[in-house]
Amino acid sequence: MDVSVIIPALNAADTIEEQLRALSAQQYDGDFEVLVVDNGSTDRTAELVTAYATHDSRVRLVDGATRPRNGGAARNIGVGHALAQSLVFCDADDVVDVRWLAALADGLATSPVVTSTLEFWRLNRRLLHRTTPQVLGPYRVLGYAGIPGGAFGMRRDTYLDVGGFDPGFPGANDSEFAVRVGLAGYHVQHRDDAVVHVRLRATARQQFVRARELRSSIEHIRESQGFSPRSRGTVTRRVLVFGRDLAKGAIFALHPHGRGAWAQLAGEACADLELLARSIRPRPRGG
Repeated sequence: MDVSVIIPALNAADTIEEQLRALSAQQYDGDFEVLVVDNGSTDRTAELVTAYATHDSRVRLVDGATRPRNGGAARNIGVGHALAQSLVFCDADDVVDVRWLAALADGLATSPVVTSTLEFWRLNRRLLHRTTPQVLGPYRVLGYAGIPGGAFGMRRDTYLDVGGFDPGFPGANDSEFAVRVGLAGYHVQHRDDAVVHVRLRATARQQFVRARELRSSIEHIRESQGFSPRSRGTVTRRVLVFGRDLAKGAIFALHPHGRGAWAQLAGEACADLELLARSIRPRPRGG
């Protein structure tokens, strides 16, 4: 077995078949398997995957009904069941491009970690393009290469060496994972030709919550890894910049297709406001 594809899935009945069809159509000459880790779905996810596996023997359903129910926990379970030494990860609600697997497998021949390009316009037809870029290439998390949890490849020995994902991390565990990979000194190769079409969260409220969570995660990572906390002045400047951008982009909040992008910015601003409030809170005096 050359590559194991691992997909965490939780109530993904509406989208999982489209992703499985995209994987079945991959232009890749090697042998690969697809492990769908059902993280406790209450819809027809398991039934649909089982049915799909009857005409594509490369697909396998893995019972991942464990707590906590998040992508990090499910990915760890998938690695434990995978047969290959090259592991690649995608999400149940996205769609990988036809050359995605070949590009990641090629990258893993020379690098321990390979990341994908994220594309947003194809699966989000109602998106207001003026507020969301079409693609996201390489990005940084606290100075280290970002690793999108649903769009990367990694050698098994590297995954095990860094301890896999921390399912108990309060927030975006792929950001925390990326920093640990960086601190361990592993080189991360980015592939422009490994494209994943991303399905954005449906409502502005969901995008607000997610953006707030992602932004707050950075401070949790700073604390857990012993980074110096951001100064009050830095946080204040950041909040002022967000305030300016929110005011400038307020017109988009009135547009049904641009509201999500504005909500995302508002979520990030909210997280920084909460951090600023904590930094100016009076410390209790010792007894």
